[in-house]
Amino acid sequence: EIDNLEESIKINIIENGVDVEKYAYNKREKGYNLAFIADIIMRKNPMMLLQIIKRLTLIDTRYKLYLAGQFNDRLTEEYFRYICKEMNLENNVFLDGWQNDINNWLEDKNYILSTSIHESFGYNIAEAMVKGIKPVVHNFLYAKEIWPEEYIFNTLDEAIEMITSDTYNSEEYRNFITTN
Repeated sequence: EIDNLEESIKINIIENGVDVEKYAYNKREKGYNLAFIADIIMRKNPMMLLQIIKRLTLIDTRYKLYLAGQFNDRLTEEYFRYICKEMNLENNVFLDGWQNDINNWLEDKNYILSTSIHESFGYNIAEAMVKGIKPVVHNFLYAKEIWPEEYIFNTLDEAIEMITSDTYNSEEYRNFITTN
């Protein structure tokens, strides 16, 4: 055992970085296009994604969910496709697959939706925010240490309120990433 170990070691935390020059910023407004960027695995909570988009389509059928990612397990894919059909979401949910150019893919999106139950950071959230896209982030463990509370939701109702709210500030989202 070493005495005063904590006092004798200097620790510097290096935050995750985003090359803001890689992402085209545009002042955006609230709209109807939601983005999800990640492999479609259970840890990313795809069932919550579908519950959110279903609730949104009951408000307005113009809401669309676009997914950039791929399935990594057959059971998740089978369920996802099945329940989309059962919930009549075939015209509102789009599986766009893996994207090599996220900057371009995000161009027509209004929200980045993260329903994950676990993240170390959420680079996809930062990528979208630097473009001026509003984040809607599920309260995963330590989310409040990374993202401002106004971007975080606990319940479906809170997510729906964030998306349908008139509050939308592209410059704020980008500035959070560039300053943090």
